[in-house]
Amino acid sequence: MAQLRRIVTAAGMVAATLAVVGRSPRDFLLAVRIGWFVRHLPADLARRDLGSFLHQLRRPDGKRRQTATDVRAQAPYIRRIAMAVLSLPGFWRWNTCYVRALVIYHFLPAGENDVQLHIGIEQRGPQRALHGHAWLTLGDELIEAPDDVMLGSLREIPLYARA
Repeated sequence: MAQLRRIVTAAGMVAATLAVVGRSPRDFLLAVRIGWFVRHLPADLARRDLGSFLHQLRRPDGKRRQTATDVRAQAPYIRRIAMAVLSLPGFWRWNTCYVRALVIYHFLPAGENDVQLHIGIEQRGPQRALHGHAWLTLGDELIEAPDDVMLGSLREIPLYARA
């Protein structure tokens, strides 16, 4: 019975994902690109230091990414497609604030202001266990953040993207 419930849940998530990414060929293509990116993310990150990895995400082949007419409008669109992909069976385990932030960081075209990736830690619970979080800003505006986290209470770890 539990296995049947999991199959029904998975089928429902696949149907919901298809409803989101099947709206247009552009949506479907972005979903495939996001899926490919997420599947290869751990291996790609393991091959280089974080600074070089982040630099490559924003400027593939050393070129500045194409500018968007409204960068702020693109973030919710990319997030919507990414959340649909990350809800698929086999992708659930990667649905974290780190992966969501990296997906948007990578796929969001550069505008006049650059998108900034932030990583922070907090201590929670009676054992004061460390928990990490990732979020994105564009200028002073928050464009992606984990739900239910007080960003002001986090200790931010500086990130430097190397050229």
